[in-house]
Amino acid sequence: MDTIAAVAVGGQYAGYVTIADEIKPDAEQTVAGLHRAGVRELVMLSGDKDAVVQKVVAALGIERGFGDLLPEGKVKQVEALQREDPTRTVAFMGDGINDAPVLAAADIGIAMGALGSGMAIETADVVIQTDEPSKVTTAIAVSRHAARGVAKHRSSLRCEISSAGPRCRRAGDDVGSGVCRCGRGVAGDFERGKGAKDAV
Repeated sequence: MDTIAAVAVGGQYAGYVTIADEIKPDAEQTVAGLHRAGVRELVMLSGDKDAVVQKVVAALGIERGFGDLLPEGKVKQVEALQREDPTRTVAFMGDGINDAPVLAAADIGIAMGALGSGMAIETADVVIQTDEPSKVTTAIAVSRHAARGVAKHRSSLRCEISSAGPRCRRAGDDVGSGVCRCGRGVAGDFERGKGAKDAV
């Protein structure tokens, strides 16, 4: 359903124009890629008219959609999804200033960096530098590759304390009496919630 705007000239009705958002060129590719990546359910949350949302949901193969949502309505929907299954991770992707609250409420907030508002970008956990939603599937692939690498090597890392701070070395290196938590190293630091700057 398009938005209809009346046009007047000199105070007299002259006609109307229809306005409609276009679906992003890579939207269908994004939905298919997320499904292939193992995302169990895609839900569209939008402030647009619900009729428009349902049209987009049907066109792209998204499982559910909710329209006519104010910012607090999006937050409530995310919280409801989290309650439905506390074991799953709920990610939200958006680019508007009104998306900041829901980006903060989601387990993972993803902002679109190219056209996204500053507030959305500051609030998000992940920022996609282009205006292409399909880059999310690339981010998932990269993060999984990195996680496999960490899992593969975590048992061979140890932490060396030095005047420059913690450093990582492979097990078997001669690091003298500065070695602590043999076999844990960086992995152990991340498990306790420290960031990369603290761990390496």
